[in-house]
Amino acid sequence: MKKSTWAFLAGSAALAAGAVFVKVVTDKTNDLLVRGSLEAGELKGYDPRTIRIENDEGMYLIGYLIEQEGADTTVLMLHDMKEDASGLKDQIDWFMAMMPSANILAVDMRAHGLSDGYERGLGIDDIDDVVLWNDEILNRFGDDHKIVLYGKGMGANAALAAGASKRLRSVKVIVSDGAGNQLSNAIAYRLMKENHLPSALTKPLIRLILRLARGKDVADADAAKIVRTNDIPTVFVHARKDNHVPFASVFPLFNKQRGDKELFAVAEDHFYDMNMDDDYAQTMIDFVREYV
Repeated sequence: MKKSTWAFLAGSAALAAGAVFVKVVTDKTNDLLVRGSLEAGELKGYDPRTIRIENDEGMYLIGYLIEQEGADTTVLMLHDMKEDASGLKDQIDWFMAMMPSANILAVDMRAHGLSDGYERGLGIDDIDDVVLWNDEILNRFGDDHKIVLYGKGMGANAALAAGASKRLRSVKVIVSDGAGNQLSNAIAYRLMKENHLPSALTKPLIRLILRLARGKDVADADAAKIVRTNDIPTVFVHARKDNHVPFASVFPLFNKQRGDKELFAVAEDHFYDMNMDDDYAQTMIDFVREYV
């Protein structure tokens, strides 16, 4: 067979492989960007009250309130990408143990769980919704009521962005659990861990997909730049074994945070797996309690 024929076949195979790679990355990224169906898990055993609010886009958002009599504090909890409030059960148990007199409000973010929406906010377009939940808590319990804002993964990015917006009221402390410094990096890392796709090749493609889907460059959503205007005391929690956001992502966030801050690296898979009687584990609890 002639060299030109081999070259043609090799080139065709490379093009075909490239096309398959682009399709896989596009499909996997779109799976994160948009919801496929309306469904949610259950918060069994907590007997929460279901709350529904309407945002400025006409979407109805759903939250689940676990109320304690006489509480002067509510923990507002935001879940990770492709999850819903039921994915926060372990964190709810931890906060209920550490702050037994506080209310818990775990919410389904837009395009997750039973909340309305097709396109997920990705921590970028969730700011207005977080502010609305903030207002809902104060409308129910009074302007003197204190709020602890907890976010996991994408929810942590939403919490940090909302804090930086200067629009939150009575939020005394933010617990950022596994936030990423850049959205494209976080998605590429997730695809690498879950689908063994090389992050060096997926990152520029993901950035293009996000730009086409949302009409803006995700570089504008660099969390390390956003936290420069966050004055709310924040504890940055990150597990070394985090499968969705690389551990190294926490350092630019912590270093650029404007207000009081604490870095809490976790050797276990999750912070709630730690022995909370341990002296190191107490630093996270003490930081939160210092402000509430």
